[in-house]
Amino acid sequence: MNQIEKNGSLIKLYSDVLATRTDYIPLIVTPKGMKLAKPGEFSCDFEYAFQKTLNYSQAKAAIGSDWLPTINISFFQCIAIPSLFGASVVNISESEPIPKPLFGSVQQALQKPIPKLNGATVDNLSDMLLKAKKLLPSGWYLSFPPTASPFDLATLLIGDSFFAELLLLPNECRIFLEHLTLLCIELFTLVKRHLGLANNQLITNRGIFFPGLRLPCDTIVNYSPMLIEKFVLPILEMFREKFEHLCLHFCTQPAPSNHVLPVLLKSNCVSAVDNWQGFDVFAGKDSSVRFQKKISLISNHDLSSKEKIDAFFEIPFVKNIERKNNRAIIVATEADSVEAGKKIYEYWQKKQNV
Repeated sequence: MNQIEKNGSLIKLYSDVLATRTDYIPLIVTPKGMKLAKPGEFSCDFEYAFQKTLNYSQAKAAIGSDWLPTINISFFQCIAIPSLFGASVVNISESEPIPKPLFGSVQQALQKPIPKLNGATVDNLSDMLLKAKKLLPSGWYLSFPPTASPFDLATLLIGDSFFAELLLLPNECRIFLEHLTLLCIELFTLVKRHLGLANNQLITNRGIFFPGLRLPCDTIVNYSPMLIEKFVLPILEMFREKFEHLCLHFCTQPAPSNHVLPVLLKSNCVSAVDNWQGFDVFAGKDSSVRFQKKISLISNHDLSSKEKIDAFFEIPFVKNIERKNNRAIIVATEADSVEAGKKIYEYWQKKQNV
């Protein structure tokens, strides 16, 4: 089976997994030591950064796990929409650039009309995306998240005072979040069109096929349950109506985040949640919703030995709840080498009788 044929099988696999038509748990194995290009390198020497990332990613592809070979470029996700309002950019070593806060209050932000989706940054975004497509080898995909969520953008544009304004000026905050949502939807749609994807298709930065949209929402861990229900859920519903299914990413450390998933379960707008810090916050012994059967879970877990793989399948949220007709689990792990990764994946499949 060549890579294109394997990709077709993986897309079908993820479609079945996320539609809970199977018990199978996909595993993505990454070899340690992958020196991917830093965000700033893509802006300084794009072709060099792209080739550097591709070269190191070849080792991950060689493992042959449930990974769609993917190059991820997230350089613009914090700056594309703020630039429409006139925000200037701050470059940060080792991370994506961010905007300088532009508004002193949500009231000041609302004095500015909703901007058009054009300008130098959006042009640069489109140019970088098209360059990446030309450099992409056959059988590889491009993940190009163009923007963070409206909640993240509001805080970047106004600052931490936006959290207080959610309580003091709720109607104004709601309107501003809706304005940002319309821009986000327009930009996501533009990028999907460039990538030749329908609204209900996406290759995420993890190399997973997802039937909708993955939305980075780190800021919502700072919202109380009441604020999530009042502000976050209605905005997420706007995204769901456009893209059908929504995978919400939020980092679950260092800020406390156990309160987020229980509120998301009150709505039908989120199909999956994703973090980099492990399953404990979603389904560990301290999670009040560890046995929920509605929202699929995507995270990392140490599976570096047969014993650790055996132990994973004994964890209550894995052992006691069938994935089929309930909710999916997708796991990522690291291996010391390509050969070690192949052995991990081989044993993983044996555990699931594949």
